[in-house]
Amino acid sequence: MFYLLLFVLIILVAMHDFRSGRIPNWVTLPLLGIGLISNFPSASLRAGPGALESGAFVVTWLACLLLFLAWRAGWVGGGDAKLWMALLWLAPAALAQTAALVMSGTFILTALAQFLWRKITKRTLSGVKSYGAWRSIPYAIWLCTIPISGWL
Repeated sequence: MFYLLLFVLIILVAMHDFRSGRIPNWVTLPLLGIGLISNFPSASLRAGPGALESGAFVVTWLACLLLFLAWRAGWVGGGDAKLWMALLWLAPAALAQTAALVMSGTFILTALAQFLWRKITKRTLSGVKSYGAWRSIPYAIWLCTIPISGWL
């Protein structure tokens, strides 16, 4: 039930992101807090032996590091990065690797869609220096693909 509500919330956030180009902190920060509290290593130790050996936390931390670096490079907005991090931490430990693959796949799909859109509209990629200006498609829309990966 929680993941169904999360899916509805993601759809609403995606629509807000599409219209305004912003993802509010009041959505991302509580989700990040819930994910960290529920899936931090102490929670996996309670899950039983072998929970840490799955590499779920290493994958989640590496994905969060990549998101942070993408934000610092200006490839992704801060709200998008925080929402991705929150969703990665909210993923069950068994699906952490799948969630990281979905994240990577959505970045690739978004990049391809942007390049195709720029090619169709004859807009160049050079000469644009403002923060996040190259982003023509909000990433939150692609977050709706997460339930397809098996979260529901």
